[in-house]
Amino acid sequence: MRALRSHCEALPAAALPETDGKVFATIVAFTAAVGQAQACTPRETLWYLLLVIVVRCTTKLLERLPARSDRPIALSTSRLGDWYATLIRTRRGHFVLAMARETLLPVVVTGRDLRALPVRLVEQVAAMLESYGVPADAVATERDTMRDVVYTRTDDRSNVGVLTEFQRLLAFDLLDSPELTLLDLSLRLAWTPIVARNTFPVVATCRVFGVEPPRRDWWQQRVETVVN
Repeated sequence: MRALRSHCEALPAAALPETDGKVFATIVAFTAAVGQAQACTPRETLWYLLLVIVVRCTTKLLERLPARSDRPIALSTSRLGDWYATLIRTRRGHFVLAMARETLLPVVVTGRDLRALPVRLVEQVAAMLESYGVPADAVATERDTMRDVVYTRTDDRSNVGVLTEFQRLLAFDLLDSPELTLLDLSLRLAWTPIVARNTFPVVATCRVFGVEPPRRDWWQQRVETVVN
């Protein structure tokens, strides 16, 4: 909770939802009650109650989701920001490819039972951060800030273009490397150079969390371990 408090205090006020006086009064009262139980300030507790990520989906994925929310949240409360996501259908199965707005980190999860997509996304992100050597408390905080999901449409053609390139590469890897797990495929995609941004998603992500990115040969050694 201490790490979560620090994260919440650093979040901008612009992310608070717009609301009328009565609703706000209800939120304040509820926040005070929860805050007293959690030993948090009202601001910290309000942020805890509003922790959310915005997943901006392509039409193909949005049409398959069991529910869609247009809750008035201005931005995601996690370090990785909003996510872009699409649905991929291959002979190996259905998959969801998601990408973090802030660092372009690609994450691959199964596309079965999309009601479980939020949990799968959080678990896969946590596994990737752990593999990069991100401290456990920072990983736990990122998990907490992704505790709720809002689905909406994509809003940036540039980011969708990067997502489309990841989709092309992933479609090939799914067929060419059946021995690799979805985590391995995600880690592999994260080494894709993003020329327009002059970066690699893995490097940008490690920078956000203040850790040194792994060497490129680290990925090669991991693949060899899986294959052998």
